[in-house]
Amino acid sequence: MEPQLNAGLKKQLPNNTKEVGMQKRNLMKKSFSAALAALGVLVLGATMTVASNQAMANPEMAKKTGQPCTQCHTTPPALNDYGQKYKESLKK
Repeated sequence: MEPQLNAGLKKQLPNNTKEVGMQKRNLMKKSFSAALAALGVLVLGATMTVASNQAMANPEMAKKTGQPCTQCHTTPPALNDYGQKYKESLKK
C-alpha cells in the first residue's frame, strides 16, 4: 500500500526545479497584484474622504444673494473678511 501512496504524492509534487521556480514566480505575481489592488483601494478611499470634507460651502447663499461663492469664501468652507462680516450680520 505504501508504494501507491508515494506514486500519488509524486504526481502532486513538481518534477524539477524549473517548475518550482515558475510556481514561485506565479505566486509572487499574484501577491504583488493583490497588494497593488489594496493600495489602490486605500488611495481612492483617502482621496474621497479628503475631497468630501472640502466641499462644505452652501450654494444656496450665492443664489439668495446673487453673488459668487468667492464673494464670501477664499477656499470653502473658510470665510474671508467679507464673508465673516456677512455671517455676523445674519446673527443680529
